[in-house]
Amino acid sequence: MRKIKVTVDTAHAFDMLSILAIKKQDAEHEELLSEITEQISPEISRRVISSEEYEQLRAANEALYNAIDDIKSNKITASEFDQLNRQRFIKKKELQSKFFGDMTEMKIWKN
Repeated sequence: MRKIKVTVDTAHAFDMLSILAIKKQDAEHEELLSEITEQISPEISRRVISSEEYEQLRAANEALYNAIDDIKSNKITASEFDQLNRQRFIKKKELQSKFFGDMTEMKIWKN
């Protein structure tokens, strides 16, 4: 498989890391964790992963992941699913702000 490296906000990398953990994709999780750690240091990586902000981001991702089947079977509305996605973005932004400064990623929601 061919891979490329892209520049993303650090919180986005931790967001992807938490998603891999939720999906139990252990090999990919370990590979991404290694790449993150190489770039920001083992100490910072440990601080982020053990933080309340990371746990909240992981929980938001888990709620969104669990809601996928619910939206497919019309157990929740698209609006409710969107609200979960907004919460995920907020948690990602909080993690970025606490550890790495402002995010470059922006989201615009229509009301």
